[in-house]
Amino acid sequence: MPKLSVILGIAFLILAVVIFVLAWAGLRSESLIRFQQRYTALVKVLLGLLFLGLGCLLLVGTDWLHGG
Repeated sequence: MPKLSVILGIAFLILAVVIFVLAWAGLRSESLIRFQQRYTALVKVLLGLLFLGLGCLLLVGTDWLHGG
């Protein structure tokens, strides 16, 4: 089973590739600003849940990820 750092590294690379492809395809900053204005609350809630989950992961530990 892959380690947590490998999983996080892969997730970071996928995000970087998605951003690169969107920029290469011609996504303009105005589109990003409109998206941010329209979905600010939703993005903040989702990020809050993500960080809450990561915090719980730190408290509980990651032994279960390694099969232990």
